[in-house]
Amino acid sequence: MKSARETRETRETRETREIEKTVEIEDMQKVQKIRTIKMRKIQRNVVLVLAICLSGCAGMNNQFDCNVDSGGKCLSMDQINKLASAGAFNH
Repeated sequence: MKSARETRETRETRETREIEKTVEIEDMQKVQKIRTIKMRKIQRNVVLVLAICLSGCAGMNNQFDCNVDSGGKCLSMDQINKLASAGAFNH
C-alpha cells in the first residue's frame, strides 16, 4: 500500500498536470484569438485595396472616348485586330 505521503504527492502531481494542461489550453486559445484578429485585419485591408483599385478603373472609363472631331475615325476592336494582322501599324 501507498503511504499517505505518496498518495498526497501523487494527487499534487496530478493536480499540477491538470493546471498545466489548463494553462496550455488557455494559451492556445489566446494565440487563436490573436490569429483571428490578424486575419480579419488582413482581409479588411485586402478589401480596401481592391475597392480603391476598382474605383480608379471606373473613373478612367470617360477618358477612352473616340476622338472623331480631330479627323480620326472610330473602329471596333475586331477591325483594329484585322489592321494589326495586316501590318497596318508597322513602321
